[in-house]
Amino acid sequence: MNHQQFEEWIFNDEPLLPDQELALEEHLHSCEDCRRLYTAWRSAEDWLQSPATITPAAGFTARWEARAEAEQARRRRRINGLWSVLILLAGIGLVLASLGVFAWSNGGPANAIVEAAESVTQFWTFLSASIRVSSVIVEQFPVASFMLIWALMGAALILAFIWLASFYQVTRIPLAGK
Repeated sequence: MNHQQFEEWIFNDEPLLPDQELALEEHLHSCEDCRRLYTAWRSAEDWLQSPATITPAAGFTARWEARAEAEQARRRRRINGLWSVLILLAGIGLVLASLGVFAWSNGGPANAIVEAAESVTQFWTFLSASIRVSSVIVEQFPVASFMLIWALMGAALILAFIWLASFYQVTRIPLAGK
């Protein structure tokens, strides 16, 4: 039996003529395959045309908002980190540019190397003299020198903390419009 015509009528969205409807009904009573196809197609059409309302699970809005806030915070941290790297690179570039200008203005790179060597030598001499003076002070005034060392270390730690706090504050400035 040729089922093609009946299958076309089953899938047709336009209404059938009365004699076509009668022929389809008679065929559906006698053909199991076409009856299953007709039933499946009608249930699929009903399902597609039914207004199915889906309600979100409990707490969906709160979870979505929390996730959005976390994502926004992650983006802000990333932008702040990028700004920190950019500021660091700009500072390094400024130092290198300053060294280049200094070297060029003082007679070229060779003269700059000589001056750098002299600076290192002067620093080494200062460091050696400071160590000698410190050893004399420690031998003559052991308690006072101990207290002086602790005071200098404390001052250095305080200055380092202030510098780190300032750097943190500068890199955490929110961007305009955020």
